[in-house]
Amino acid sequence: MFFGHEPIAEAQAPEYPGVGALLAYQWPPEILTPPIPGVFEKPSKFLLSWSDLTVDEGGVRTLGTFTPTERAPRVSILGPREVSFRKALGHAKTRYTARHRDLRAPRTTQWSGDASGSEVLFTSPGQKTIRVSVSDADNLSAEDEIRVHVSVIPLEGSQQPF
Repeated sequence: MFFGHEPIAEAQAPEYPGVGALLAYQWPPEILTPPIPGVFEKPSKFLLSWSDLTVDEGGVRTLGTFTPTERAPRVSILGPREVSFRKALGHAKTRYTARHRDLRAPRTTQWSGDASGSEVLFTSPGQKTIRVSVSDADNLSAEDEIRVHVSVIPLEGSQQPF
């Protein structure tokens, strides 16, 4: 038996009181839609708000509201803005990610500038530009651009290259 460990167990209990609440937590906060003739002339979305969770022998139910709204596509490039590599190595390989919002699948991602894909190989020092453009099933798109400072760490004195 373990005595005195109740506070630890309680501190690690899930924040949701039951299986139904955990399931409801996974319900979507929004649904992206294509144009719907007579309803939405442009690609839009429904913002969903859930309330009044009921779990009983009949299942899991909730009440909620929805708000139709216009989509505002955007994308951001995530990754380092400062990169360095040892001169002896000759390069640095870095991965970037395009985080998008309000763009419906399937999406097309196009990297450009000093990037030909999400994994970028830097072989020289200086300011580099990475651009991304993402377009979606409804021909909506968003773009982002960042500058990356690349530096080379030189060999010092009698330091060997490897």
